[in-house]
Amino acid sequence: MKVGGIRQLVVTPELGYPEDDPSHTRVGPKPSTFDGQRALNFVLFNKGLIDKTLLFNIKVIRIDKKDGDGNYIRKGSST
Repeated sequence: MKVGGIRQLVVTPELGYPEDDPSHTRVGPKPSTFDGQRALNFVLFNKGLIDKTLLFNIKVIRIDKKDGDGNYIRKGSST
């Protein structure tokens, strides 16, 4: 991909919200409010009724290069 390129990532419900992590502490976006948590639980516990697939549209805004020491240099940086 080049700078400005856009890709869509599709994350299946099994990867995004595994059944052995009901409190959503290990993986998956975790809502920051009680209402958000309640809405997420509603979606996750209604099996087969709601599509739980996560979609992310990713846009590359910068590509950093390695400096040879394991670090990365931002384009245009003097260090």
